[in-house]
Amino acid sequence: MKNIPHGLFLGIDQGTQSSRAIVFDHNGQVIAKAQTAISIKNISAVEVEQDGVEVIDSITSCLSKIFSQINPGSIKAAGLATQRSSVIAWNNDTGEPLSPILSWRDRRAADFVNALRPHKKLIQNKTGLRLTAYYGASKIRWLLRNNHAVKNALDQQILNIGPLASFLIFSLCENNPYLLDHANALRTQLLNLRTLDWDDELFKLFEIPSRLLPKPAPTNFYYGDLLNTAIPLMSVNGDQTAAMYSLGQMEKGKILVNLGTGGFVLCPVDTNTSIPDGMLGGLSMSIDKTHIKIIEGTVNGCASALNWYREIIGEKNQFNIDACIRSFKGEIIFLNGINGLGSPYWKEMQPAFLTASVHNNTITNPEPSQAISAIVESILFLIQININQIKKVIDIKSIRLTGGLANNKTVCQLLANLSGIKVTRPDITEATARGAAWLASGFKNPWPAGPKTQHYIPEPDETLQSRFHHFCNNLNQKTNSSRE
Repeated sequence: MKNIPHGLFLGIDQGTQSSRAIVFDHNGQVIAKAQTAISIKNISAVEVEQDGVEVIDSITSCLSKIFSQINPGSIKAAGLATQRSSVIAWNNDTGEPLSPILSWRDRRAADFVNALRPHKKLIQNKTGLRLTAYYGASKIRWLLRNNHAVKNALDQQILNIGPLASFLIFSLCENNPYLLDHANALRTQLLNLRTLDWDDELFKLFEIPSRLLPKPAPTNFYYGDLLNTAIPLMSVNGDQTAAMYSLGQMEKGKILVNLGTGGFVLCPVDTNTSIPDGMLGGLSMSIDKTHIKIIEGTVNGCASALNWYREIIGEKNQFNIDACIRSFKGEIIFLNGINGLGSPYWKEMQPAFLTASVHNNTITNPEPSQAISAIVESILFLIQININQIKKVIDIKSIRLTGGLANNKTVCQLLANLSGIKVTRPDITEATARGAAWLASGFKNPWPAGPKTQHYIPEPDETLQSRFHHFCNNLNQKTNSSRE
């Protein structure tokens, strides 16, 4: 076991594809790390599930590996970050899952959500969110109406149900607290952004029994001690919002672009800042009765778009994105409708490769390197569309880029060229776990970005700008011709 001085902080990152437990010192340096992959079941185009027992086991496995290297007594506090908008039901006596985890990507309740469209402005005004089946409320309602174990547990008053974060808090902490942080609670579309409490009118609209869900709590709050340790869980947050704090408090005028399974654009703003059309309002952190407001944009088809194409062509290895982009001829564009269009469109759209010409004919079998380049370009174009929306209400000074795709220098430079804004790629990995640990530390001092942090200065690129406008025109034609 390592001989480490006191003053360490644990970040637990439960993501879509794996769980991680990472110990950081007081300067944000990694001391120990463990990671366990988890499976995901794509049952249909709209049904996506994960296994609750597997997720818990993956976290406890990571913690066991960590505690074999680090004395738990050296860890002052822990922070937890989870994938948002995923939900699960479990037995409040045994802790046993009663349902699979319905993934944030799951849209099986879309028909019910569409029936709520007359109330979409009310829902958005209360929650800051657009009406969509991605969020938790419709998934919770679906489980209550279609899962026999869940219905029986409700009748017997032994049902706990809510976002994945609440299941993890219950399962990982002593005394099984039935709590949920504000950041994950907001992604149910049942929490009122102004009061930071459950909203009875929203429960009624979504046909969910009032006060069935766990008690909302600030993101920075004592949730309890981790099982069989004296480590207090002092922060719970969403994965994307936790990543905003990987370097400490994020300054206004700077935005985070995270390119993971999905792509996200997050920007801290003043509480009185209006939310641009099509964008989301939310919070990145709360403590006591105060919170930090954010504007957020979502690109559903990020790494998931590359994975989609990998499955189509039967490619098991990762793509060499640099080589593909170097060979890109610019003859095709990709309408990135993977998992539906996120902000600011919020519409379903089938993905398609088109010729980059006046007629924009559909291409069924593009050359792989050209297809990959067009997919990457589409991700950046959708990110830029979100940035342009945010620029309507705030002056953006710089972009911090994180996530798997950000490891590619060409991608970083292209985003700088496209946006005309300086892009910084911090010399850190595991931004989500690091942000969760920093929040748990009491956020007194910022954590450094690292000596190999890279900065990308915008360069003129008329071809890229022209292709961006061409992409936007095609996307607008497609979305305007479809019903909302």
